[in-house]
Amino acid sequence: MVLQYVLFAICGFISGSVMYSYLIAKHFYNVDITVEGSDGNPGMTNVMECVGKKQGLVCLLLDWLKGFIPVFLACTKLDPSNKWFALVIVAPVLGHAFSPMLKGKGGKAIAVTFGVFAGALAAGSDMFWSLCVILIIFSAIIVIKPHSVRMIFSMIWQIVWCIVKRESLGLMFGGIFSSVIVIIKHVMNKDKEKAHVELPFKKFK
Repeated sequence: MVLQYVLFAICGFISGSVMYSYLIAKHFYNVDITVEGSDGNPGMTNVMECVGKKQGLVCLLLDWLKGFIPVFLACTKLDPSNKWFALVIVAPVLGHAFSPMLKGKGGKAIAVTFGVFAGALAAGSDMFWSLCVILIIFSAIIVIKPHSVRMIFSMIWQIVWCIVKRESLGLMFGGIFSSVIVIIKHVMNKDKEKAHVELPFKKFK
């Protein structure tokens, strides 16, 4: 029983560890985004910056899919309420954030996290919509800057939401651990800009 969850988690980790942004930029455009990108992150933002917006959007979709597909398929074969399902959710995020392909130096795991949360929609989870709503609020209403700080606060909210919502042990712990990984990656790669909050008519520093 547990072995099934572990096998799906291993497949999810392998899926997540494929760094499409790095591979596409490197092998099709001879650009090493970890060197030429502004922050050295092997993600789609640096593909947009160093290669092009269309290529960046392709990488964004691929990063989303590598999280979505393993979790969605697992939802059709396994019991998402089982505590071991947390491994299935967190595996693609962990694979991307600490990819063996780049010797453990992976990306910030935003797109793949959206992907796994979207995949969990098949299990009736609301994690995807919760993250969408809070990011819209922190990006357009109560604007938190810089981006890294905005993501940290968004993921802290997501952890609180997972605990309060308590959909099931598998979904709850999967959402919490995935959010923690994103927080760690953004703390490790925090923007140099001073953190501040902007409201429609005021700015607090």
